Amino acid sequence: MSSALMDGSELSDRDRTDFPQWTELGLVPVPKTTPDNTHTLLGLINSLPGVVFVAAPSPDLPMFFLSEGCLELTGYQGQELVGQNRTSNYNALTHADDLDSLFALINQSIAQKTSYVAEYRICTKTGEEKWVWEKGQAVYDPQGQPLRVEGFIIDVTERKRIEEALRCSESRFRAIFENAAIGVGITNLDGMLTENNPTLMEMLGYTSDELQTIHFRDITHPDDLDMDEALFQELLLGSRDSYQLEKRYLTKTGQLYWGRLTISAVRGVDGRLQFTLAMVEDITERKLAEEALRTSEAANRQKEAFLRLILDNIPQHIFWKDRNLVYQGANRLLAQAAGLDNPDAVVGKTDYELWAAEQAESYQSFDRQLLATGEPQLHRVGQKKQADGQVIWQDLSKVPIYDVDGQIIGILGTYEDITERRQAELLLAKRQQYLAALVEVQHQLLTLEEDDTLYNTVLASLGQASGASRVCIFKTQPIGGMHLSLSRTTEWCAERVSSYPNDLSHLFYQAICPQWLERLQRGEMINALVADSPEIERQVLESQHIRSILALPLAANNTFFGFICFNNCLEARLWEPMEIDLLRAATGAIALAQERWQARNDLKQAENKYRSIFENAVEGIFQSTPEGRYLTVNPMLARMYGYHSPEALISSISDIAQQVYVNPQRRKEFIGSMQERGSVLGFESEIYRQDGSTVWVSECARAIYDSTGQIERFEGTIEDVTHRKQAEAELLKRDNLLRGVAEATNCLLTNATLSIAINEALGILGKTAQVDRVYIYENHPHPVTGELAMSIRYEWVQPAVKPALPDPLWYNLPYQQFAESHYFELLNGGDPSAPLCGKCQPTSGNCCSLTRLFPS
Repeated sequence: MSSALMDGSELSDRDRTDFPQWTELGLVPVPKTTPDNTHTLLGLINSLPGVVFVAAPSPDLPMFFLSEGCLELTGYQGQELVGQNRTSNYNALTHADDLDSLFALINQSIAQKTSYVAEYRICTKTGEEKWVWEKGQAVYDPQGQPLRVEGFIIDVTERKRIEEALRCSESRFRAIFENAAIGVGITNLDGMLTENNPTLMEMLGYTSDELQTIHFRDITHPDDLDMDEALFQELLLGSRDSYQLEKRYLTKTGQLYWGRLTISAVRGVDGRLQFTLAMVEDITERKLAEEALRTSEAANRQKEAFLRLILDNIPQHIFWKDRNLVYQGANRLLAQAAGLDNPDAVVGKTDYELWAAEQAESYQSFDRQLLATGEPQLHRVGQKKQADGQVIWQDLSKVPIYDVDGQIIGILGTYEDITERRQAELLLAKRQQYLAALVEVQHQLLTLEEDDTLYNTVLASLGQASGASRVCIFKTQPIGGMHLSLSRTTEWCAERVSSYPNDLSHLFYQAICPQWLERLQRGEMINALVADSPEIERQVLESQHIRSILALPLAANNTFFGFICFNNCLEARLWEPMEIDLLRAATGAIALAQERWQARNDLKQAENKYRSIFENAVEGIFQSTPEGRYLTVNPMLARMYGYHSPEALISSISDIAQQVYVNPQRRKEFIGSMQERGSVLGFESEIYRQDGSTVWVSECARAIYDSTGQIERFEGTIEDVTHRKQAEAELLKRDNLLRGVAEATNCLLTNATLSIAINEALGILGKTAQVDRVYIYENHPHPVTGELAMSIRYEWVQPAVKPALPDPLWYNLPYQQFAESHYFELLNGGDPSAPLCGKCQPTSGNCCSLTRLFPS
């Protein structure tokens, strides 16, 4: 509009006629556009919300143009307020209290040649009071004189009503905020207190200005901070709108008090968090009363419950008797073994009431001897029949219990179920027996020339290792070009076992074992009980007093040529898979020897066959010099030592003593044995692999001499025995641990002061287990959240280790907070121990651990 107004001297008569209200003041639109465009512009102005106006720049600012929005705002048509026929004017609508200040503002902006913005009230045609917002600016001629004032007016009545409502609401909230009986504060998104009421200031002892410089963590007890911050973060992330917890506050003077904190998120209309509202109720007195009650109740049952927890969670069966050999107590494991549900049910009973008569008499006999001599009975290994009829192997120890005067007042006993360990030991011993026989067989087959009589030695080794009554080799020959017969060629019999009849030659398979031939030709074994065999086979075998039989096929150059047969005349039992695997290996060695002998006439074939044996042997095979270099190794040895090929091993190792043996002195002992006896058997040493790791090996080797009788080289086999060595070490470690447990248990039972007894017991267990620290955690509800937590109660450390007690960080640790809830589930489910933290490596020997403790 401002660019469309100027002095009216340039107007045509038509323009003056069209705009009479403007020509009164000598101001008219410049006809720079066609009349159609002018009316289009006016149409656009009239379509705008609010009112577009033009006023004279005189002090009372009379309006001489109002757009059609005037009707909606004021209830008046524009011509009712401007022009010659007006019935009123816009200034008359302006609230009397606002008119003078409005005129002053506009006239000031005219004088300063600036725009203005004003809010004021008007009275509409219907008498309604409205608030309006007006923005305008004067238009000046080239000489700087004001020509007119142009501007825009809109209705802001609703906004004003909302602002007034907000002021009233804020006033009410401020009254509640200031006069609340609980502490109330407002924190920003960084956790800083921006506002607080007098009650909160009184609680914490800070002034309002001081609190506005404090983060909520500065007034929170360290033990409660993690939970508070975690919940506050969830509030910031939008995963919750409020939370409540009971926590401890620290005042300005260092005083501690308990408060129930309720935090609520305050969000804007866009859903974004603006600030948080905190309300704190002082619950210190209630907390003190609750703590006093808990302490009183816990003191009454602590000693008995704690002792019961320890006894029931020690992984051994524990019991104690008086001098009359009457049971005075036991742990849960022993009660279960006796078929009782509760350890208390054991009290008052004798061995005759719990165990079989023969077993009870044996126990009482040993107990009377112990009471008479005072000598402990440790690690008596034997079988025991439990209440459910199951027979187990047990490792039993008993020691006398002395009173303060040194008199024996009873017996403390403990035993461990070692059935699995015993079975493992027997299985390991049997495997070692087989492996030794296999090595011996391989050695014999490598050194002996072809001759049926040499099998006598081989079969003797296999028969003794397998516990067989009779071992025979049957070879197959064709008869008439169409049928196969079998003949016994070699036989070994155990003592007091008769041999087969002498006429076991050229027997037809179809006549004695019709189903065997096809299976053996496919490489399958025969592992059968004679009583379950077909009629023909059963009659033949029973005539030789055979109760079970194992037949393994022999094949040379992929051609079936016979089988080796193991008979058991003492018991009807099938051979176990482990036995079969090792006997298959021996059978394979025999078959390989047969191949070698069959190819003796062709030197090249013989060399190839030897290489096949060498390359595919289940043990490492080598040749080395007395100076410490390998001449030849097979792939198995290369893999055993961690090399990708035999060539890599040979080229990398130039000093066997220093590069292979962990203890170089073992190489000297190896050479010394060779010089003295010419061979070694089962020479065990710890050796390095290429990557620096170590394994245990067993060497069987012999010396090879030159024409002058000097040792030229060594050759032999190497077997990885790491697993067996580890099992032996584990057995030794367990034995030490059991001894420590017995000592610790005796300490707990004989020391009248619980704390001293526990600390001494922890020290015994820590030294026995060779760890740096042993401690006991107690489960309890968290004092703030009530969730399951744990606190350290007792601790023993090595002299060089800093103790955790009495650091408060080791108290009230929630399982959930440290992601340890799954450990509690494992322990609660019966797992006796679990790693306490993800950072520990169980193989380090110093891993933190929790022992499962259940209340009785």
